[in-house]
Amino acid sequence: MAALTALAPAPLHRPRPPEARVVGTCRHFATLACAFLPARGVPARARCGFGTSFVEGRGLDHWITEYWHTGEDRWVRVDTEHLGKEFVEHPEDLAPGEFLTGGEAWIRYREGRLDPDLFADPHFAVPGHLTG
Repeated sequence: MAALTALAPAPLHRPRPPEARVVGTCRHFATLACAFLPARGVPARARCGFGTSFVEGRGLDHWITEYWHTGEDRWVRVDTEHLGKEFVEHPEDLAPGEFLTGGEAWIRYREGRLDPDLFADPHFAVPGHLTG
């Protein structure tokens, strides 16, 4: 945030011209949300794993935010980077399977329910794998 406020010291909710913006990744969106939500009394955590809705049939490296919804007694998965976009129907409450944590992907692999090559980066292919 220091880089952003150094470019334009305006409050964060004010729009900035392109020259006063900073580039961020999904990790930045998730960790910022995890800083803001607890400040408002909402437990939150960042999750690293795979977005499954960007490219059909692929799981791409992605970070999301989870917050604790007391009324529903559950963690809600939010794709904070893609709120207002159309990668998924409800980025404010991801459907099961739209994001898999690394652990969830590993369990599905061990159970034979997913092909690990679908979750690999084709730029770093291991000989004999990802030959397409």
